Amino acid sequence: RAFLSGKAYLLVSCGMAIFTFQGSRDIINVLLPAIQSDFGLSYIVLGLVAASYDWGHAALLLLGGYLSDRYGKTRTILVGLAWFVIASAATGLAPTYWSLIGLRLATGFAFGAYFVAGNSLLAEAFAPSERGRAIGLHYAGGSAGRFAIPLLAGAITISAGWRFAFLPLSLAAVVAAILFFFLKGPSSSPAPAAVSV
Repeated sequence: RAFLSGKAYLLVSCGMAIFTFQGSRDIINVLLPAIQSDFGLSYIVLGLVAASYDWGHAALLLLGGYLSDRYGKTRTILVGLAWFVIASAATGLAPTYWSLIGLRLATGFAFGAYFVAGNSLLAEAFAPSERGRAIGLHYAGGSAGRFAIPLLAGAITISAGWRFAFLPLSLAAVVAAILFFFLKGPSSSPAPAAVSV
């Protein structure tokens, strides 16, 4: 239990989550040529496909922050990761480009649910004297995702097509969800309600 409530375990959990979400952000860059060929898209629609993940992320930031304060940061992250697993796996099954845009938007929602909650967990767990290193390591996990996931997606697209390239994202999100499921500590719970006098 001491390990599951420790700072290192929290950092690994957050690092795996940001690895997944940032990898999902950049995966689309590698897949756009294959998607354009498959659906016969104009450059304008291709731009909608490319931007939809970040739109979803931006749209849910405020709500994600509210939910993390209201229901607990870890719980909000877990719900977001579960949502991401389903939406990301379904993205490869998108029958039309509009459904592809909608599913990318939905995966972006999950990133919005994580972003505020994950950063808040780290800020609460690490003292100011060590917070900079922790945040830096956290975002190093995100940079690793932006490096590794597109490379993997390119290799999968060559051998099996772009639709299968989203499956590793779902698998990475499952790993992150398992890590957060076992996370222990007071910072993972919602704040107690204020008592008026």
